[in-house]
Amino acid sequence: MSLRIGLDVHSAEKDGTGNCTYTRNLILHLTRLDAKNEYVLFVTNPKHSFYKTFADRPNVSILPIPRSPAWYRVFFALPAAA
Repeated sequence: MSLRIGLDVHSAEKDGTGNCTYTRNLILHLTRLDAKNEYVLFVTNPKHSFYKTFADRPNVSILPIPRSPAWYRVFFALPAAA
């Protein structure tokens, strides 16, 4: 049985921050180690160069959500997209 796993990864777009580094490494390694499950990455800037990394991973999809305000993204956009 495979799972569909959704992750809010907008912090991967904040180049040079600790949260960015953590989020990028988490996504990179999860999707590299686990090709069985599907990963849906909820992003606020789908054109960010980092997401090109996943072009060759068929189990990863990029789904844009509104950037701001944050309360709207967290309480409305993410649940609606999920």
